[in-house]
Amino acid sequence: MKKVSIKQVREKLRCKFDRYAIRKDGYVYVWGIMPNTNQYGCYLLAHIDELIKHFESML
Repeated sequence: MKKVSIKQVREKLRCKFDRYAIRKDGYVYVWGIMPNTNQYGCYLLAHIDELIKHFESML
């Protein structure tokens, strides 16, 4: 399994979403069309540790 850095996660987030924010507590919020709706907004995507662990499938 390849080691994934936070820099790689940030690059993927930048490509996939309009904006993103990684809070001090590690939670990642993104702006875009919210899941199961057709509305634009901000929503909790995941914790940064989970994004690193499941990098290929989540992003």
